[in-house]
Amino acid sequence: MNSYIRLKSFLTFIFLLLPCFSSCAFSQDLSTNEKVLEVLNKGRERKLNKENVCIERPKELNGTIIIGFFAHDRGCRFNIAFVNGKQYEGVEKATKAGLNHLGWYKMKNEERTLLAMNWTKHALLRFHRPLEKATPDFNLSDTPEFETPKASVNDDRSVKITLWVQQPKGMRPQKNYNLMEYTFGNDGSLVESKSINSFSRKIQPK
Repeated sequence: MNSYIRLKSFLTFIFLLLPCFSSCAFSQDLSTNEKVLEVLNKGRERKLNKENVCIERPKELNGTIIIGFFAHDRGCRFNIAFVNGKQYEGVEKATKAGLNHLGWYKMKNEERTLLAMNWTKHALLRFHRPLEKATPDFNLSDTPEFETPKASVNDDRSVKITLWVQQPKGMRPQKNYNLMEYTFGNDGSLVESKSINSFSRKIQPK
C-alpha cells in the first residue's frame, strides 16, 4: 500500500510539471536584440553580428520575433522565428509554429483571415513592401490592374492571401512588382507561395 501511495504521489508530481515542459524547456532571455543574437550564435562557428541580421518584433504577432538574414543586394530575407521562446528555422516551420501559437486552430474564419494577413505582411514580407494602395507605376496603360490585399477562406478552412508586393531594390536600376498568392492550410502550414503576376519599371536617372 505504501509503495502504491508513493507511486501515485510521484505520478501526480509529474502531471503537475507537464504544463511547464512546453514553456519552461524553451524559456530563454530574448528581451533585447543583443540577447537574441547571443542565442542565434550558439553553436555557430562563424558568428553573426548585428550588421548581417535583421531582428523585428511585430506588435501584430504578439511577441513573435522575426529574424532575417542579408541576401546580397536584396536586403533581408525572413528565415527564422522565435515562437514562445523556441527557435524555428525555415519559413515553413516558423509559419506553422507561429500561426498555431497565435490560436489558428481555435479561430473562426474571419479571425483566420486576419491572422493570415498579418503573418503574410509582418513575417513573410516583413523585409519587403506589401502594398495597400497603388504606386504611380500602376497608372501606366501597360501595367496590370492594382488589387488591394485580399483574404478568402476555402471549403477546407485553408486561407488564401493575395496582395501586390514591391520587391527590395536590387543592383539593376528598376523597380520590381509581384502579385503574390499565399495559401495557409487548415493545420496552419504554409501550403504554397507563388507569384501570379508581375511587372518591372526602369528607374529614370534624375
